[in-house]
Amino acid sequence: MDWGAVVWIVLGVLGAALIAGGVIGYRGSGRTGVRALSGGAVAAGLAMWAVVAVTVPVSQSGSGGALEMVVTEAVANFEITEASFKTLLAEEDVKAVLGAGDDFSSNYYNYKEMASDSDPSQVERMNGFYALSVEVLGERKGITFSAVEFESAVDAKEHFEKVVSGTPELEAVTPLIGDASAGAELNGHGIGAMLVVNLGDTVLSLHTTAPDGEEAMASLDGLQTLAALVVGRL
Repeated sequence: MDWGAVVWIVLGVLGAALIAGGVIGYRGSGRTGVRALSGGAVAAGLAMWAVVAVTVPVSQSGSGGALEMVVTEAVANFEITEASFKTLLAEEDVKAVLGAGDDFSSNYYNYKEMASDSDPSQVERMNGFYALSVEVLGERKGITFSAVEFESAVDAKEHFEKVVSGTPELEAVTPLIGDASAGAELNGHGIGAMLVVNLGDTVLSLHTTAPDGEEAMASLDGLQTLAALVVGRL
């Protein structure tokens, strides 16, 4: 794996961890000091994601050459609210699709709301930014699903293309999901499979996490099935 891609992925994972921890601390305490520190953690996490978005090159090719994607005409925009996001995917869907019998814990996060209390400039081009984290209890394995609704389809496409061009391993998946979709079995540095989908003004992403050397909760095929389920519900 290209070291630049490793840095971007690690920043993304660390950013997600800081945001999640900040959300929990912010909502779980009424003390001003704790909430201030939690807000700072959220801001730091969002800043890491901003670094990834800004530093990822617009075009980059791996050993196999530049990625060619089939992009269909953008569909109508969708409004994703906190309530509607929770209908897109749930812990029960993950269990049903993966046929998993493990005990899970799951949490929903409204990252845009938290950012508004710390550094709203990080999400100023987003109408909504939500995530679901599903983890195996007692293990460092999980699946993260996120949906970012941008102010325009142009912003969403730009973000999607930055993510794809910045991770050379990502390739167009078949059958096509949404307007454009790309994924890969990364299997390294704590990341298992990764899938990114562009649909109108929205960018969806799914990725698995697992300790190196251990099998992740789902393969790329599993993430594609979950993504198709989500797109069908939008």
